[in-house]
Amino acid sequence: MDGRETGALSRGKGEPGRALLPGAVALALAAFSPAPATAAEAPRPAVRESWRKVEAGPVTVVGTASDPRLLETAATLRAVVALLPGLVPGAFGSPPPLVVALAHEPEHLTRISLPVREGGRIVLAAGGGDEAREALLREAVAALARRSRPALPEWAAAGLAEYLSTVSVSGTRATLGRLVARNVAGLRAAALPPGRPALFAAPSLAGDAEGSALLRAEAWAVVHLLLHAEPDGGARLGRHATLLAEGREEDAAFAEAFGTTERGLLVRARAHALAGRSLARYLPVIPAPPGRVLPLTRAGAAGILGAAAPGRAAPAPA
Repeated sequence: MDGRETGALSRGKGEPGRALLPGAVALALAAFSPAPATAAEAPRPAVRESWRKVEAGPVTVVGTASDPRLLETAATLRAVVALLPGLVPGAFGSPPPLVVALAHEPEHLTRISLPVREGGRIVLAAGGGDEAREALLREAVAALARRSRPALPEWAAAGLAEYLSTVSVSGTRATLGRLVARNVAGLRAAALPPGRPALFAAPSLAGDAEGSALLRAEAWAVVHLLLHAEPDGGARLGRHATLLAEGREEDAAFAEAFGTTERGLLVRARAHALAGRSLARYLPVIPAPPGRVLPLTRAGAAGILGAAAPGRAAPAPA
């Protein structure tokens, strides 16, 4: 992803299912790395940690966050994985295992290392508050979307990730498509320039640049329009991906799938996002069975992540 949020961390985009988000946890890892003590400094006390895990279908969450946070994250990610095939029919098959490390303190992540290769899994890490939660959801959806078959174009993967970054689950109902204020502000501040929209030609929407943020806002608006206001909009997304995979020329594939031009769809999407109406959508979900929080050693957590933890496999400091 783009590195804008505090707390989500994954590997490079060149590896399957990994989108780089080198944001504040990456910075925090450096900030919290032990530094040589000077004569005027007292040794820093060790940050307490207690590693645990929760499993929810294809999702495994390990971490030092609170039990409610671990349980909520596992249940939400499980619901997202279950919702994707219905949102974009034909693009999502059997999901890969999704493994998340959720830290109460960024320093806890310095005591393990994420794997270089995942062996078909998606491995992510996060910490922090609400912004970190959104960043983690965004990263997870982007990684899943980039493994779709047929492959979704980059703008659709990024738009789905933005769209589902605000999802919440309560009992048998999921709430999707809430307003993303920074995206609305970005769309309101920038007019659509003439010519072919850059959104549909950009090879990547990642990065901190203002232009990248605007492209993500446009991707969110297009996906939001299709999933909220267009008949069979999700199926059209899947159809578009299928046509591209079959080798159809881009303009022809777009026109056949969406019944309009790239510019025409983006103009309508921007108007939809800026209209000010309620944007939330509610979908039923199968409630997850009550989760169990199980204790782990730090080495046990690293083993689940496929990583390595320094030291012996003894219980982490309580």
